[in-house]
Amino acid sequence: MQIYFPYTEKQHRLTSLHGSIEELLFNAEHMCILSDRKKPIIFSMARLDRVKTITRKAIGKARRKAKKKKKEEIERKKQV
Repeated sequence: MQIYFPYTEKQHRLTSLHGSIEELLFNAEHMCILSDRKKPIIFSMARLDRVKTITRKAIGKARRKAKKKKKEEIERKKQV
């Protein structure tokens, strides 16, 4: 069985678990429940490393770029 697959490959989905999942999500006996069954449920998975989001990655890139620019400015001032 393949664990990771594109969302378009519906034949790989474990549809036999849908009832159990719905019970966990919509049953009031559990710690947290979802109240609106009309909204789609989206499960997401992240890599197990330090950079978890695209936003964090973009901020890191912007900071490196700013640091590099500042370093270049200091070098130019030293040359003058």
